[in-house]
Amino acid sequence: FYRLLGTELPLDNLENLLVLPLRDLLSAEDQLLEALPKLAEAASTPDLKRLFLNHLEETRIQKSRLHECLRLLHQDDSYETCAAMQGLIE
Repeated sequence: FYRLLGTELPLDNLENLLVLPLRDLLSAEDQLLEALPKLAEAASTPDLKRLFLNHLEETRIQKSRLHECLRLLHQDDSYETCAAMQGLIE
């Protein structure tokens, strides 16, 4: 079943059911960290640029929190690409 979801992490226990979305979110945050500076640079107004840069800082904090969650669960921070965020960015 887990391969239907596009993951190699078996969903056979509650810990994996928690770890999978954390890793997915980590992937999404990493993709945002790459996209937000480009969006800020292309912003048509100073206010829009400021909003993108503020969101960039929030994304850095969120990524740090996700790393901490995985560390507390004794999990590595490897992940597969979050297809949803990839689709939004493209």
